[in-house]
Amino acid sequence: MAERMAQDCFPLDYYPVFGVIQPLIPSDALLISEGANTMDIARSTAARYRLPLIVIVINNNGIYYGLDKDGYEQRMNESASLPSFTLLPEARYELMAEAFHGKGYLCRTKPDIEAAMTAALQEKERISVINILITNGDPTGKLAFAWQDQPKV
Repeated sequence: MAERMAQDCFPLDYYPVFGVIQPLIPSDALLISEGANTMDIARSTAARYRLPLIVIVINNNGIYYGLDKDGYEQRMNESASLPSFTLLPEARYELMAEAFHGKGYLCRTKPDIEAAMTAALQEKERISVINILITNGDPTGKLAFAWQDQPKV
């Protein structure tokens, strides 16, 4: 695993992202890994109480995996039917921080991530959202659900 975390690839995938983030996380940090509550009301509460919450979005354009810009546009042009796992390509989640007087960071590379984490960890009174764009595909080739890719209409 250490070998995969140290790799330098573009676009990034999960392993090198975690390879950058892991050594930067303070030992007293509370980690929550849950995609279902990514942008809920808790972010507003944290902003209101000036908590230096750091939200890291590892953005693969979907749930499990997504489509890249070209694949998304092609599907839209062909049938207007998208797989159920698809979200908008390169959605700008970091802009949500600005709505709550926080700071957002868009990252595409390992140095981007390191700079964003370093800056976010210095914040004392505002929320930070770090949006890390990674490859949209499933690098293992194991995630294949026919029910997700077949239009029902």
